[in-house]
Amino acid sequence: MDTGPVTVLNIYNDCSHNTAIDEVVAYLTRTFPDDVIPDGKHIVMAGDFNRHHSWWEDESNTHLTTSEVMIQPLLDVVYRFDLGMALPLGIPTLQALLTGNWTRPDNVWCSSHMADLFTRCNTDPGLCSPNTDHLPILSILNLPPTHNSSKPYRNFRAIDWEEFMDTLTTLLSHSELQRLTSDVEFNAALRTINTALSETIEMVVPVCKPFPNTKRWWSSKLGELHKKKNRLARSSYRWRGLLDHPAHQNHQLASKEYAKAIETTKKEHWENWLLSAAERDIWTANKYVTDPPTDGGKLCIPSLNYMGPDGTTLSST
Repeated sequence: MDTGPVTVLNIYNDCSHNTAIDEVVAYLTRTFPDDVIPDGKHIVMAGDFNRHHSWWEDESNTHLTTSEVMIQPLLDVVYRFDLGMALPLGIPTLQALLTGNWTRPDNVWCSSHMADLFTRCNTDPGLCSPNTDHLPILSILNLPPTHNSSKPYRNFRAIDWEEFMDTLTTLLSHSELQRLTSDVEFNAALRTINTALSETIEMVVPVCKPFPNTKRWWSSKLGELHKKKNRLARSSYRWRGLLDHPAHQNHQLASKEYAKAIETTKKEHWENWLLSAAERDIWTANKYVTDPPTDGGKLCIPSLNYMGPDGTTLSST
């Protein structure tokens, strides 16, 4: 099969209208005017659709019904462009905060000829972020990705400073103390110190190869809290049928602790960054602060452009 380009449509469809679905229909109609997605192109439509149907809801949720007027646009786009459901039937994606009932407002659809490219499509309760009720959906596609090369760097936050000082002291112990009386002697002593520092860094400071989504404010303490929250989240999900099981309260407490730690760490990182910011950094910080409240995507993601039927370039914003 020709893997070809994959277009991912990230959807949030409001409970009270179908504006998002209408935009999807307009985009797919422009892109595939004959209503056929070629084998060499693939579409993934995923997100929060806020629609309930027996096609994907568990049998215990037969009482949840979405009116025909509200759900028909979603069903129409699925039938019209021959989309298949990648997330298997009956897997819940949200737990109602008031009733504790598990429902399925989220879904993943894909062009029918790419269904075999999904090696996994499932939820992972352990990765649910604090202060959220939707479960993350993990999809693994058998595609040959293009990897960006990232340069490894020294992780100075993970240094054992006692070992660092002992190593540096040992390297400098071979140098004799002397009074510096000339520029030549000063430069020679400076080279000795710099050489000792470089060798100590090579020997003691661990090397890290960053991931593309590395968080600069992350710490080992947050890592431990993250593991704890994930473990308790899976336990809470396992006992979801017993609403009074202590696993649910333990998960809530761990999530609150993790969320508070993230908030505190981000604040400290931001304050430390401001204290050491250069002139250009101050300009960037001002843009973050003065722009209207958003999820931050506008500051980082450029407008997406596409070619119109008449050959003109149109913007998606």
